[in-house]
Amino acid sequence: MRSRLVIAALLGLGFVSSTAFGAAVVYSASGADPASIVVTVDQYRTALGTLNPNVAGSFPSGRREINWDGVPDALSAPNNLPADFFNVNSPRGVVFSTPGTGFQVSSTVASGVPVRFGNINVTYPNIFQTFSPQRLFTALGSNVLDINFFVPGSNTPATTSGFGAVFTDVDLASTTSIQFFDGLGNGLGIFFVPAFNNGLSFIGVLFNAGERVARVRITNGNAPLGPATNDNPPGVDVVVMDDFIYSEPQGVVTSTPTSTVTPTSTATATPTNTAADRDADEHRGHYADQHRDSDSDQHGDSDSDQHRDSDSDLDRRNGDSNARRWRRRSSAGRRSDSFCRHARIARARSGGRRSALDPAQVEQAGTGKADRTRCRRSCGRTRRN
Repeated sequence: MRSRLVIAALLGLGFVSSTAFGAAVVYSASGADPASIVVTVDQYRTALGTLNPNVAGSFPSGRREINWDGVPDALSAPNNLPADFFNVNSPRGVVFSTPGTGFQVSSTVASGVPVRFGNINVTYPNIFQTFSPQRLFTALGSNVLDINFFVPGSNTPATTSGFGAVFTDVDLASTTSIQFFDGLGNGLGIFFVPAFNNGLSFIGVLFNAGERVARVRITNGNAPLGPATNDNPPGVDVVVMDDFIYSEPQGVVTSTPTSTVTPTSTATATPTNTAADRDADEHRGHYADQHRDSDSDQHGDSDSDQHRDSDSDLDRRNGDSNARRWRRRSSAGRRSDSFCRHARIARARSGGRRSALDPAQVEQAGTGKADRTRCRRSCGRTRRN
């Protein structure tokens, strides 16, 4: 019997590759029968924690196991095992894949099918033995098996902190191995299974420095099982598996970016006075406030109509605030603008006739002498009093 408990980070032995890192604790043993490895297997079980029931969902701690013995005959040799049997039918959080053609669990004596893969090759029952009777497990068409972890009973990816397996008839050193990968596909190390011809071998790895295992790849010997593939070391080494032991698969926690909607102000156009608006404002003034009603009754020349319409539009757009603003103009500015404004008022009252402007009408509009002079110059034949 050979049994070894080693710390991978400190290990100088050849069965752990140089790609191992962190504080991986390796439990390893091999021997002629189950009693030769059971102590090491139990130590590994204790390190992983209590055995959890085969139910959906993840437990906060503990371990899961697969010993194949509960697989029904309908899904055992010579029939194939579904890849997700141990995540759907019996939820334990593992799904298998292989470059080969499928997976198979060996038969029991009661089934009448040759045990220990005697249905594939009649020599195999003589070289293989079980750790936990009666069934064994293998990939078909390939010696490579991948195991992905999920929250048991779901499609949610999961990780684990450790995985171990029992093998039978490992003949060659540095051939049968378990390789570990994290959730990003980075390798966590390759660990080789100790050899024992026609016997049993075990290797279990526990990562205790924060590493999380999302997938393991098992390489069994150097050839897949087949009718003509007889075990003949060192040329041909066929290997199959018994118990799987691994820590509780737990969901991978990843942060999901949450988009935060930041309110943004919407630019609203603020009306501004154009040059035309300012000119119209200058002409509006008191006339817009005091004589809008009288202007609306006038239907003279087009100037009065356009001015009235313009004033009305401006009133609606700008309100009375502009009128008040322009009333506050300086006294000089008001008088400067008044003559033309009052001339138009007088003209409108006379029916639009420029020659009929009456100084009295201009006086009524509030202009003074200086303004009458300007009105005469601007408007033509305005008489003096």
